[in-house]
Amino acid sequence: MTTTHLFVELLVIGLGALIWLGLLVAGLFGYEVGPLRGTWLSLETIFPLLTIAYLVGILVDRAADFVFSFWDGRLLAREFGGSRRDKTRYYELRRTLISEAPELWKHLEYGRSRLRICRGWFVNAVLIASVLTAACAFGRPLAGIHGFHLFLGDLLLLVLAMGCAACWYELNRKEYRKINRQAPWIEQRERQASRTLRRLRRRL
Repeated sequence: MTTTHLFVELLVIGLGALIWLGLLVAGLFGYEVGPLRGTWLSLETIFPLLTIAYLVGILVDRAADFVFSFWDGRLLAREFGGSRRDKTRYYELRRTLISEAPELWKHLEYGRSRLRICRGWFVNAVLIASVLTAACAFGRPLAGIHGFHLFLGDLLLLVLAMGCAACWYELNRKEYRKINRQAPWIEQRERQASRTLRRLRRRL
């Protein structure tokens, strides 16, 4: 994965985080959040916003990694054996792919980028729904959000969060199964090549 891919990935997560951060500030100070005006998209504001989004994206990504570590550990134990905290076999197979099959690993890295976006937006969706609900519960409606609109918004955000979690699980499971299938095959080929080389040396 290139630095550009990582930057875009964290930016996508961070832009979602700016939504619930903006709603939180508006709710705390009683500001009304309306449609964005053209001045918000000027050169004077777009670059600072992108910088903040990138920084917040790093924080949300780390928080999402912590939140999903429990399910990730269970999935690792199921696919690679051992305990939930034992990742020895996984790291061994991953090192094999990185050193012996870098092209295959690059393909898997593309999937990891989608994984991080899914888990980051799970956290974002939950926090957006929580901030909206809390703001309305404390009597500070945002841009006329109340009643049915709040219920519908929370429902859609819940569906988005569950969809992100399901995509994360499915992508993670497929990645682990690919590693578990491809790395041993590469190790076997390396052993066969080593035995063939030793036989040739003996004949010479």
